[in-house]
This record gives sequence, structure tokens and C-alpha cells, in this order.
Amino acid sequence: MSPVSTIIIGGLTVAATAVCYALTHSIVLAILIFLASYLICRNLQPFISQKWRSAHPSRLPQLHEFRVKNMPVEDGAPQGFRLLAMTEYLEPGPKTQPVYKEIAGAALEALSQQSPLFALRLSAVRQREHPEQYVCALCGADGKNMRKCLKSWVRSDALRNMRSKTQNRDLFLYDGAIGVPGEENEVPYTVLVLFDSTLPVTLPKAEAE
Repeated sequence: MSPVSTIIIGGLTVAATAVCYALTHSIVLAILIFLASYLICRNLQPFISQKWRSAHPSRLPQLHEFRVKNMPVEDGAPQGFRLLAMTEYLEPGPKTQPVYKEIAGAALEALSQQSPLFALRLSAVRQREHPEQYVCALCGADGKNMRKCLKSWVRSDALRNMRSKTQNRDLFLYDGAIGVPGEENEVPYTVLVLFDSTLPVTLPKAEAE
């Protein structure tokens, strides 16, 4: 749940409770209204988040971390890789975290099969136990906010020491779709993976040939 959504839900819950107590002067009833209001607002959280983003289009999308290993890192230390997963409307949170993990896993596997260099660098990160960070964000219908998601990612502290961003050497992109329970159609997604530029880029001779 984003901080903005938390504030809005808390405000609505407190307001409903205050109005109830002012009208009835019943503490028990006010507590019941508080619990009911909170549960209702919590279920409406994705809708509230969407409306807030629509009303404040200039704000950069929020990044949600869903997997992390060997972070944080210091200046000059090995950076490993960072992963950004974007969907149009799959609201990040505890319920969707397994889906985002599946998206990340599918993208890493597909890119490893497509690119020997990607597989080499991913293997190096894993063998050396270098840092890994996975984040996700909503890019809006038809990916209209994808650039903003990328800007938010590039400006994040996690990418502060990631120097080179050469495409198909350090930065890789993968588009896919995944079936989600309760969704009639598969959910499209885009994944970007950025490697530390100091990782090996020379394939074994047999693979290079």
C-alpha cells in the first residue's frame, strides 16, 4: 500500500468514525464504524491509488521492491543487477507479489535463452553473490507512463552507482504476458534488467563461435 493511499484511507476512516460518534455518542458503534470503514477503504485501495495518480499525473510512479539480495552496497562495491517489472494495472502489494516474482523469473529465463551474454552476466552475479534488487511499477494503460517509470527507476538510489547503460550489453528488455487468477486475459508486462558494467562481457571461445 502506497503512503498516499495509506493517508487517504486513514483520513476517510477517522472522518467516518468521528461523524458516527458525533451523531450517536456511542463508543461501541464508533469502533464498529471504524473497523467497517477501514475494511471497505482497504478493499478500495487500488481504485483510490488509480484516481490519485490520475489527479496528479506529473508525479513519478512509485517503485515497489519485491525481492532483494545483498543490498545495500557502498560506492565502488560490485553492483550486481537491478530489475524493473512494469504492468498496466496489476497493483503492487502482498497479493500480487508472487505474480511479480513469477514475471521476473520468466523474464530472466527467457533473456538467458535469447542472449548468451545475458546468461553469462547473470551467472556471474549469482556465483559471486553480488547484489540483486527487483522492483515493480504501474505503467498505465498501453504503457503511457512507461517513460515516467523508467525515469523514477533511473533516479532511484539503487541505480546511483550503475554507470554504463549500453543496450543489450548492460541493459536488457523483455516483453511478455502472464495468466493471473481472476483475469480473463493474460496480463502483459515489460521487464528491464540492468547489469553492473564491471561484470564479464567476453564469452568463452566455444560459445562466441
